[in-house]
Amino acid sequence: MEFDCFSGAAGGFVSRYQFSKADGVQLAGAGLYNYYVDGLAIPYQDLDTSSSPTPPSLHVAIQNVDTVAKSAGAGGAVSVTIWVEPMGEGTGRS
Repeated sequence: MEFDCFSGAAGGFVSRYQFSKADGVQLAGAGLYNYYVDGLAIPYQDLDTSSSPTPPSLHVAIQNVDTVAKSAGAGGAVSVTIWVEPMGEGTGRS
């Protein structure tokens, strides 16, 4: 499973994270897969909203890069949960 992050809706590649095969666990040994990595840090800023009061969005493209096909949920849906923390800006002090 690969996640490509973009800085805005129109593109602007920022970063890529490719889960390893070992990160994916097939639920109950069959059916859907669950991928989880704790402590993964991908710096990201939504440039579409950086100077506006609009809440930022995460612009992501997802693809299966494994040799084994993966099943999606109902209606082809893929469920992704991403926890985020605000990036701090330095104070300029050392």
